[in-house]
Amino acid sequence: MDTFMKKMAQYDLLRGIILGIMGIVILWKPGLIFNGIVYLIAAYLAFMGLLNLYTVIREKGDYAGAYAPGIFLLLGALAVIVLAKPIVSFIPFLLGLFVLIGGIRQLLQEIQLHREGTARLGWLIFSVLLMAAGGLLFFNPFASVLLMFRIFGGILITTAIAAVISYFQRTDR
Repeated sequence: MDTFMKKMAQYDLLRGIILGIMGIVILWKPGLIFNGIVYLIAAYLAFMGLLNLYTVIREKGDYAGAYAPGIFLLLGALAVIVLAKPIVSFIPFLLGLFVLIGGIRQLLQEIQLHREGTARLGWLIFSVLLMAAGGLLFFNPFASVLLMFRIFGGILITTAIAAVISYFQRTDR
């Protein structure tokens, strides 16, 4: 567990920068990003389906089952576009889960630092607040999904700041 946490901490600066950029973009254009996620998933599935079909045709696949994965991926892309509203309503659940997992990871890191005698109360409180925010997002008590998405963007920015600070506070870089 020590080795894993140290390896994760090595990437705090990069993680902080990426999360910060994502948080700012989400706060700036939540609707565009929120809808874009669905179309990004559909585009990925369609691309993988077409790539699969191209490979089967190029390799001269001589049995019908060779085409099935590509066709299913294309049908999956179509289903994602058609079922975008239900998928979009599921995203807050997933975002909450990711924030909750991030809070738990932060708490585990602070518990490990406590064992080493270097834990900080502020980070412990932050991890508990992060878990609480993730729980709120997970159960989605807000009427507006975009409001929730903006809150998620704010949480990403806060997490990014915490990761960057953590990176520069570490002595074993």
